[in-house]
Amino acid sequence: GFDFWEQVKTGAECAASKHEDVTVQWDGVTAETDVTGQVNLLQNFITQGVDGLVYAATDAKVLHDVTQQALDAGIPVVNIDSGTDPQPENVPVFATDNVASAEQVAGLLSDAIGGKSGEIAFIPFQRGTATNEQRAEGFKRGLEDHPELELVAEQPSQSDYDRALQVTTDILTANPNLKGIFAANEPGVLGAAEAVRQAGKSGKVTIVGWDASPDEIKGVRDGVIDALIVQNPFRMGFDGVNAVVEQVR
Repeated sequence: GFDFWEQVKTGAECAASKHEDVTVQWDGVTAETDVTGQVNLLQNFITQGVDGLVYAATDAKVLHDVTQQALDAGIPVVNIDSGTDPQPENVPVFATDNVASAEQVAGLLSDAIGGKSGEIAFIPFQRGTATNEQRAEGFKRGLEDHPELELVAEQPSQSDYDRALQVTTDILTANPNLKGIFAANEPGVLGAAEAVRQAGKSGKVTIVGWDASPDEIKGVRDGVIDALIVQNPFRMGFDGVNAVVEQVR
């Protein structure tokens, strides 16, 4: 999403520039839902005999097998942003603590609606990815400390703006007293924000989002989005490449 991966790429290239003989070949699937495409892409890299792999898993269980294929071929692997299930002991993960971060969201929602009771909705993105499941776990754990908040709807965006817009519109229609929304990644945040705008409820329905794209920051400045959980993608790319270079050497 947004410039998240551009920041990861910048970090990766910055790390590579420290080593004259290291080149980063950058590639990826066009949609986070394209698990098969990512599997094929990584298997092609393995077949080519690259010296190392740094990647974010689109599906924690499916991509574990690809990691194991690389390890069996003697290719070190590092995960960034999202790991696999199980996570091999010799495959480090450089990522946000998604559980701890998402656990704070319930408090942000509660503060934004004045600590009063209220109905809220949750818009995850892609079930099966480690980041999605961790953010869901953290958010629901945080809700346990805020009984005044009632989770009345949960619909995934599939990391797609248009789908997020539609599901949020449906949620707003079905729950006219909705007070808040947590959208767990950038396309979901922007789609939810547009749905709230179209419903004429900007400033009336609190939105807490994830990431910090220019459009999300504009939404905060415009008063449509109340708060954002911000990551450090540059460090994911930088530390990920450094770690795999160390393993190669």
